[in-house]
Amino acid sequence: MDISVEYMVKRHLPDVLEVERGAWTYQDKDFGEILHPFHWDEAKFIAEVRRKSTVFYVAMEGPVVSGFAMVSRNKDRSTTTIERLVVHPLFRRRGLGSAMLEEILTRSVSSKFVAHVREHDQDSIYFFRTKGWQGKLATNLYGRDQDGIVFSRPD
Repeated sequence: MDISVEYMVKRHLPDVLEVERGAWTYQDKDFGEILHPFHWDEAKFIAEVRRKSTVFYVAMEGPVVSGFAMVSRNKDRSTTTIERLVVHPLFRRRGLGSAMLEEILTRSVSSKFVAHVREHDQDSIYFFRTKGWQGKLATNLYGRDQDGIVFSRPD
């Protein structure tokens, strides 16, 4: 597979929104396909892109945008936080997440790396654990009564 990672630009937005929808859609036995309320819509993506300390990447398999990552840096750039690292469910287990993570680590000037993961996101928890990152529960990481796990990259 031909995998590449590049900075997200405006033309990637429709495909990134599709990846986001795919990652947050699940099947309910009674109601069918449901889009989880935690998903980001176009307005949320645009608001996040406009934050000065935020950088977005896309992972492409050939010409297809199959994943994206959002990272932010603190003011002195000593810490890079991976706030989102998402691969569409149809493209998982092909190395896209690993390729994005490697690109983030390579392009950043930070000395410390952390990743935020929702506590129910078993796929992301598994991903960071297999990379050797250490996780710690963070109360209210995503707002009131929405805990998460903060993973730290080992030195």
